[in-house]
Amino acid sequence: MPVLRLLLPALLLVCVVRDAAARVVFVDNRAATGGDGSYERPFRTFSDAQLRSAPSDIIHVAEGIGAYEESLTLKRGQMLIGDAYGLNAARVEFNAAFSERSQPASQGPGPLIHGGIFTAGDNVIAGCTIAPDVGVGIGIFSPQGKIDVRKVFFRPTARATAISIQLCEVPITIDGGGITADGGNGLFIDGGRGDITIDHFPINGNFASALVVRGRTTGRVFFGSAAPVKIYDAVRDAVTIADNSVPVTFDSPMQIATRGGRGLVVTKSSRVTITGVSRIDAINATALELHDAALDATFDHISAAGVAPGTLREGIIIDKSRGKLAITGNEKNEPASGGTIRNAQAYGLRIVQSDGMRVANVDIIDSGHAATKCPADIVAQTNVRCAAGMNLRHVSESKLSNVRITGGAVGLNANNIRNVSFDNIDIRNTGATATDAAVLMQESAGTITLTRCNIADGSGGQFAIEQRFNTVNFVLDRCTVSAPQRPTASAALLSIHVAGAGAANVRIDSGNFRENVGSAIDVDAKDTSSVSIAIDQSSAQSLGASFLDVAVHQTANARVRLSNTRVTAPGSNRPLVAVTLTDSARACADLSNNELVGGVPTPPLAVPPCQ
Repeated sequence: MPVLRLLLPALLLVCVVRDAAARVVFVDNRAATGGDGSYERPFRTFSDAQLRSAPSDIIHVAEGIGAYEESLTLKRGQMLIGDAYGLNAARVEFNAAFSERSQPASQGPGPLIHGGIFTAGDNVIAGCTIAPDVGVGIGIFSPQGKIDVRKVFFRPTARATAISIQLCEVPITIDGGGITADGGNGLFIDGGRGDITIDHFPINGNFASALVVRGRTTGRVFFGSAAPVKIYDAVRDAVTIADNSVPVTFDSPMQIATRGGRGLVVTKSSRVTITGVSRIDAINATALELHDAALDATFDHISAAGVAPGTLREGIIIDKSRGKLAITGNEKNEPASGGTIRNAQAYGLRIVQSDGMRVANVDIIDSGHAATKCPADIVAQTNVRCAAGMNLRHVSESKLSNVRITGGAVGLNANNIRNVSFDNIDIRNTGATATDAAVLMQESAGTITLTRCNIADGSGGQFAIEQRFNTVNFVLDRCTVSAPQRPTASAALLSIHVAGAGAANVRIDSGNFRENVGSAIDVDAKDTSSVSIAIDQSSAQSLGASFLDVAVHQTANARVRLSNTRVTAPGSNRPLVAVTLTDSARACADLSNNELVGGVPTPPLAVPPCQ
C-alpha cells in the first residue's frame, strides 16, 4: 500500500501531461531576434525552435521572406506545420489539441526550406516546400512512431535527395505535394517493415536517380493513382526496385526518359505491379532490366539507343521474370510504335528463363555487333553466346509480333524455347561474319510457330534449326525465306539438323523460298534422331540446287511429304527432291501434285512411301 501511494501522484501527472493541450511554437524569419516562440514574438530561426521546444509541441512555420537555410530535427511527437497547411487543418486531420488562436491555411506556397527535416517518431510534417542542395529534404531513419507528410513539395537539386526513408518499422504516409527535381534525387526507401503509402504525390523532373525501393521484408509500398512517376531525364538509374519480398504497387503508369542511366530496374522482387500503360526511353543505357522478379506491367513503348560518344550494351533485359509483361505499341500495330532498340552492342532484346512475355511492334536496328560471335560449327557447338538483335533462352508461353530486325549480328538467336509464337517477324540484312545466320534456333521444344515471317540476307545464311535432345514441332505459315543480296551465304535457305536423340517435326504451309545458289531446304539427321518435314502449297524460285535435300545417317529416321508446290529453278540440273541414306538410316517420302520448272524431273526415290 505505501508503494501504491508513492506511485499514484506520478501516474496522475502522466495522465495530466498526455491530456493537456499541446504548445504551439511559432517560427517566422521576418521576426526580430530574441523572440520567445509565441504568436506575438515568434522565433526567427529553426535553431531557437529546436532548442526551446519540447516533445509533442507543434512548430508552426510562417512563409516569411526568402528561405529558411537551416535544418531541423523534430522531437518525438512534434508536428511541423507550415502556414500553407495551417493549424486548423492539423486540429481536424490529426486531432491536434492546442489553446492558441485558430490559424487557417495561408494562400501562399508556405515556407521554403533549404535545409532538411529529420524525424524521431509520431511526427507530422505539412504545408511547406523543401528545396535542399545537399543532404536530404526529409530524413526518416528508424522512427519510434508513425510519420505523416502532408502537402509538402520538394525541389531537390545538385547532390540532394528529396526524401530518405530507412529501416522504418512503423507506417509512413505521404499524401499531397510532390517532387519536382532539377538534377537531384527523388525518393529513397531502404529496408523496414512498416507500410508505406504515397498518394496525391507526383514525382517528376530531371533527376540523378528518381526512385529507389529496396530491402523490404514486410509491409507493402503503395503509390496511389494520384502519384504518377514522370521522369524527363536521369543520369543514373531512374527507378530501382530491388530485394523486396513484399508488394510494391504503382496504381498509375510511369513515363521514364534517361540519358546515361537505366530506365526501370527490378531485381529480386516478388510482386511489383504497375497499373496503366507506361513508357521508357533510354540513351546509352538499358531501358528495362529485370532479374529474378515478378513484374506485372504493360508498356506501349520501350526504346533504347547507343549514341556516340556513349555506348549501349543491351536495350531490354528480361531475366527470370515470372510476371505478366507486355510491350504493345499502339492500337493500329504500326511498325516501331512499341519502341526502337538501336546500336546495342550485345543484344537489342534479351529474354532469359521467363514465360508469359508479349512483345509487339518493336524495331531492333544494328544491334549485337560487338559481342561474342557465333562458333564456326553451330551444329556441333552451342549458339547460347551468339551476339544477336534478339536473344531468347529458356523462354516459354510467349508471343512476339510485328518485330523488325535489321543490321547487327544474328537477327534472332533462340536456345531452349518452348511454345513460343512469332507473328509478322521481319529480319533483313543481319550478320557481320559467315557464322551469323539471320535466325538460329537450337534445342526448341513444344510448338514453335512462325506466321507471316520474312527472313532475308543473313551474312551466314537465313534460317538454321538444330536439335540434339528435345522434341519440337515447327510451324511456318506464309513465311518467305530469301537471299537476293547474299545468294551464296549458305548451302540452303532453311537448314534443319537433328542429332543425338533429338526430333524435329516441321510443317510449312504457303511458304516461299527464293534466290539462293544452293537448295531451298536442307535436312540432315544422324545418330538416333528423327525428322519429319511436311510442305504444302508452297513455291520456290531462282535456286541453284534441289528444292529439298535430305540426308539421313546412322540409325536416324526421316519422313518427307511435299505436295502442291511449284519450284522454278532455271539452270538447275538437280531434281526437285534428293534423299540420301547411309548406314542403317531409314526414310519415307510422299510427293504429290508438285511442279518443277527448269530443272530435271525427280527420279523415283529409293525410299518407300510413308504409311
